[in-house]
Amino acid sequence: MLSQKIVMEKYGHQDSRLFEKCPKKNGMTNIHFVDLNADLCEAVFELAIPVAHADYFQYANKVDRPVLVTASNPHFSMGGGIDALFAKHYPLIVQHKQAKGGEMERIQNIVFTVTVGNHFQATEQLVEKAIRFAIENTHNGETLLLSGLGTGIGGLSQKQFVGIMKKICYPQENI
Repeated sequence: MLSQKIVMEKYGHQDSRLFEKCPKKNGMTNIHFVDLNADLCEAVFELAIPVAHADYFQYANKVDRPVLVTASNPHFSMGGGIDALFAKHYPLIVQHKQAKGGEMERIQNIVFTVTVGNHFQATEQLVEKAIRFAIENTHNGETLLLSGLGTGIGGLSQKQFVGIMKKICYPQENI
C-alpha cells in the first residue's frame, strides 16, 4: 500500500499495528492521516493509523478512490488554511458548496465539514463531529484522507487532536 511505503520511508520501520485499528464502517473504511506537520504526524502514528508526512493534495492524487475532508467555518468561506487549497484545487465543487450553503455534506469525493465556529476557533466537539461525519460518509473501497483538522487556523492543540482520534479509534479505551 502507498501509505505503508511512505511510513516506512519516513520512520524506517513497519509497525505491525499499522493497518489493524481505527473505525471501519461495515468493516471497510480505510483511513490515512496526511499532513505537512511532522510533529503531528509522529503523534498520530502512535495510534497505529497509516500516516504520510506529505502534501495532502499530491497524496490524494496517488490514492485510489480518495475521500478528502475540509476544515471549514460555518459559512464555508474557504479563505484560509487547507480550505483555501481546496478552493484552488477544486474550484467548481467549492463554488457549488458556497452557493448552496447549509450543513456538513459530501459532494463528489469531498466531505465539507465544520471544524471552527464563527470566530475561527476549533473545538474538540466540532472536530470530533467532523471526523465522525467524514467516516460515515466514506463508502466501501474508498480511502478517507484526514489531515490535522482544526489544528491550524482553528488553534486546536496537537494533544487535543490526538485525543479525539484516540477516542474515535479506540472507544473501548475511553470507558
